[in-house]
Amino acid sequence: MTHSTVAASASDNPFAALLGSQLGAIQGFLGTLLLGTVFAVMLYGLSVHQTYTYYRDYPTDIKLLKGLVLILFLLDTVHTAFSIDSCYFYLVTNSFNPLGLQLYHISLKVIAPITGISTLFCQLFYMRRVYMFKAGHISVLIIAGLFILARIGFLIATCIRGFETVYLQTYISFSRIVSSGSFGCDLVADTIITTALVVHLLRSRTGFRR
Repeated sequence: MTHSTVAASASDNPFAALLGSQLGAIQGFLGTLLLGTVFAVMLYGLSVHQTYTYYRDYPTDIKLLKGLVLILFLLDTVHTAFSIDSCYFYLVTNSFNPLGLQLYHISLKVIAPITGISTLFCQLFYMRRVYMFKAGHISVLIIAGLFILARIGFLIATCIRGFETVYLQTYISFSRIVSSGSFGCDLVADTIITTALVVHLLRSRTGFRR
């Protein structure tokens, strides 16, 4: 929605009158939040099934690995719960309260660190696999580790700014820059780790005689 459209509809739309130029950005954000939560709930069901299957089929795995699976499952559970709570806050509790829609709810503030911690655990697990399998030179792990450290820096900045922020629009403007850097670091680190593992598996295959 353009600024001219918002201005034109301000006379008969209380949301447009109170939110003004923020209306389009908030609508886009809430639409993304709703769709993301729907897909997150679907994937959470798959996560529950995979966790159950893992503990059923691999009872002899080491405690460290079992603990990691449990931690990731609990983080996924909390993430899904806060996502649902965020949708309820904006789309139900404050559905007819334009002033409430401007607030940056606590559930959204918690989602960012939970996502970052889950991603960090997964990346460290696969970096350990690369090291154990000797799937790549140590420089590969160092480069991936540097991007992961940069990602942690973006995460800390996001958390600090997020918990200081009161209004949603302020965080949306800030997160556009930080999210790009954060996801970029994740993309590079994951690509490096995945490539090292794929190359190792390709070199290690033995084949079968016909």
